[in-house]
Order: sequence, then structure tokens, then C-alpha cells
Amino acid sequence: MKHWLPILLLIVALAPHTSAQGDPLPANVILFTALCESGQTHVFFITPDGQEVHEWTTYNALSPRWTAGGERVTLLAYDGSLWGVYNVDTSGSGYQVPMLEGDNYWLADLYSDFVWSPDSAYIAYVREPRLWVIDSSGVELAPPVPASRVGRGLSWSPDSRQLAFVGEDGQIHALDLDNSASSLTDDLLMGNNPAWSPDGRFIAFSAYTDGELTETSRTELYVIALEDGERRLVSDDLRLAVEGIQWSPDSQQIAFEAYTPSGDGTDVYVVSRDGSDLTRLTDSDGYYRNPSWSPDSKQLVFTYQPGDNSAQPALAVVNANGTDFYRLTDGGAWVDEPQWRPTAAGVSAEPPAEPVSVHC
Repeated sequence: MKHWLPILLLIVALAPHTSAQGDPLPANVILFTALCESGQTHVFFITPDGQEVHEWTTYNALSPRWTAGGERVTLLAYDGSLWGVYNVDTSGSGYQVPMLEGDNYWLADLYSDFVWSPDSAYIAYVREPRLWVIDSSGVELAPPVPASRVGRGLSWSPDSRQLAFVGEDGQIHALDLDNSASSLTDDLLMGNNPAWSPDGRFIAFSAYTDGELTETSRTELYVIALEDGERRLVSDDLRLAVEGIQWSPDSQQIAFEAYTPSGDGTDVYVVSRDGSDLTRLTDSDGYYRNPSWSPDSKQLVFTYQPGDNSAQPALAVVNANGTDFYRLTDGGAWVDEPQWRPTAAGVSAEPPAEPVSVHC
């Protein structure tokens, strides 16, 4: 049985800005989380021009993610006693997904390890010692995958029929929902962060390139073509410690974050899937993290914190070619997990005259 969550209420009315009948959110909007003075984390949204910023939840909520159509948001919310997984429409009405017994407690500590399928029909997550796949009513979809094949880094195919993951052997695997699994690599020292391209033809991932794992080991970015299994190094052997892999919606480019060679900051890069046009978008003067693409593949939003920790993380926006960088928020509140609405139309917008303040 689905449990409806009446406390999910928008606290402001946005009638002048609707993307569809009954949809109170602007069409062009970015979701993010902010740490409040109370110690709770709330979900906000902001328009890329900074003209509207609103607190969307007034209770503890984490890991908001748009569904593929941009019509709903999946998140974790705390009801006062337990964490739960919720599926919410843009008006704030939604339901809790019944997880398997005991998992609500586990999610409070490992909230980032659950992944909704693009069609919102399934949730995949790893709880030792195995991978679980359940439908939105909490029913397990398939027999368990052997523990020797299960690791981390789950990524759904765009048709919601397959999962890519890193096995405990450090290799990249793909699992069909009929429970047949195949290995996509067999020679990696240690793979990480598989990410399926929106067109379903490629999987990007990072992998260690050293002969053995040490404190100074770095990762590179690779792309596998699923049609023929060809693997290509696309990060130009920069030894960057690659994380946060995000495909552009048109499947032509990949954004990622990587530690600077000195290890005292992170930058955001963009590269074409064939390894050409590698571009560093940021200035190695702090920590740039969590890139998220605009739906037209022309801009990215991410978090930025000065390297001297003089301010808390803020939201920033930049063109995919590295031009027209601007800060969207002012660093007054710790912000995280930006997610651009995937169906936004006409995303180009003038930056705010001053970064916007976020308070809760």
C-alpha cells in the first residue's frame, strides 16, 4: 500500500509561473538542498535568473532527483521517527514507497545509494550483501544477485530495463531485469561511477590507472560503446581523480569533477564522448562539485566553495564552453545537490545582478 505524505506542502503560491496546467513550479527551475539553522536539510528551488527562490519542504529531506519527465521528484524524507523514500509531484503531493523490512533505518545513513529507474517504476539499491530491485509498491522484482557480483555505483539504462554497477571484483557489469548479468570489463584495477548515456548507447565510468592502489592513485574517465564493447580513454591521461560523471542530455558530452593535481581543490570539466574538446570550466580556486546539465546541453549548474573556506558552498552556473560563469547564490547557507529540471524550455536567462540569499 502506498502511504500518502500530506506534510509535503509548498509554502508559496506560484500561479504566475506555471509550466503546465496544475504544475506550480516554473518550467525552468533548479532543485537543490540547503542546510538550515535548525540542522535540518530542506529542499529549495530557484530559477536560473535568481528571480524566484522558494523553500519547497519544511522538514528534513535529502537527495531530491527529478524523474525523467520532470513531472515528479523523488527524495528521502523524515517523518519524525524514520527516513523513507517518497515520490512527489510538483504540487507537493506524494506517497511513500514501502521498503523491505528494516530498510528505513538503513536509509538514514546511506541515503545516496538508492536509484530510481527513469520511468519511476523501480528502485535499485545495495544493502549488504546484495543488490535489491523493488517496484513502487515495495515488491521485490527479481531474485537476488549473487553477492560476488554486487558492489556500488548503480546507474539505470534510459529504458529502465538494465542496471550498470561496479562489482566487488572492481569491474563494470550490466544487469537485465530478468536477472541475467554480463561483465563489460575484465581488466580494470578498480572501476567507479558508471553512468549510462541518455541515448542508451554508451556507459562512462572512472577507473584507477596505477598498477596498485595507493594514497596517490588517480582515476581517469573512460567510455564504453555498448554496440561493440570498444573502450576509449577520454580524459587525456590527466590523472585527475574523476568523480561526479554526468552525461549531457544530448549524449554528446560528459561533465565531471576532478581533484586538482595538488589535491587542494576540485574543478569541473566537460569533454566530448570521443575524448575531444576537453575543457576545464572552473579556475582551480576552490571546490567545484555536483555538476548538473541544463536540458538543452548548453549550461551547467554546480556548487562552489572557496578554497580558503571563507564562505559556504554556493550555486554557480556556466556555459558548457566555459564562458559566462556566474554565482547564483551567495554562500550564506550551505547548498548542495543541484538538479536542473530536465524538461525546462528556453533555459537561457540573464544572471542575477547579485547572488541570491538562501535562508531557512
